[in-house]
Amino acid sequence: MDGEPAAAGLAILTERHVGLANIGTLPENRRRGLGRAITEAILRDARTAGARTAYLHSSDEAVPLFEQVGFRTEEFWASFTA
Repeated sequence: MDGEPAAAGLAILTERHVGLANIGTLPENRRRGLGRAITEAILRDARTAGARTAYLHSSDEAVPLFEQVGFRTEEFWASFTA
């Protein structure tokens, strides 16, 4: 935003699968569609490169974003911190 980084994402393409990781937006830039734009760009580029499936792990907060672009929950994982 205004020449400064505001959001980022990472994709790992292996044959016909793409894994999305670390899709994130700085707090002051959230709710502007940046996370969705990054996610859609990754999926578009991955499809062009031959990916037919995509996967990711998501925080509860980001689930609605990923559902909007076509992801669905397949399983739930427990996280532990110490």
